[in-house]
Amino acid sequence: MEMNIMLGGIIKSTILQFMPGPSEWLLIIVIIALLIWGPSQIPKLARALGQARKEFEKAQKGEDEKEDELYKIARELGIDTENKTREEIKKEIQEKLKSK
Repeated sequence: MEMNIMLGGIIKSTILQFMPGPSEWLLIIVIIALLIWGPSQIPKLARALGQARKEFEKAQKGEDEKEDELYKIARELGIDTENKTREEIKKEIQEKLKSK
């Protein structure tokens, strides 16, 4: 029984010894990408990924701007925004505007 446990530990440590680290994984991914898409397509793929990331960040920033605008309008109307959800704030703004 002890022999099986000891052999299992030796096998696991041997396998882990040959597992690639983070830099090796990056190299493997680059090689696979080259094999799949070819060297001429890699710049196009990288450009598309960069544009997608830029659009994602732009969308996140746009959402923040909308939120800031909502709070700005609420403050201008004298509505307390503390501990309220966006929906509650919107509802109060609509009620305030209807009563004017």
